[in-house]
Amino acid sequence: MVVVVATDGLMGAAPEGEAPRLGELRASASVLGVARVVHLGHGDGGHGAVLHPDPRDRTRFVRA
Repeated sequence: MVVVVATDGLMGAAPEGEAPRLGELRASASVLGVARVVHLGHGDGGHGAVLHPDPRDRTRFVRA
């Protein structure tokens, strides 16, 4: 089984290394026996009527 996620759960710029939510996802997937987690590399889109600007290092999924 492979889990594919579009966003990293971050609204701003990505930190050095892996985003915390992606680390949590990989740990959870491992417990469930998932073979691999694939991140498509998009920033979180937020919610509501306001479309936030893209972080400087990624495109928001809503604009992809």
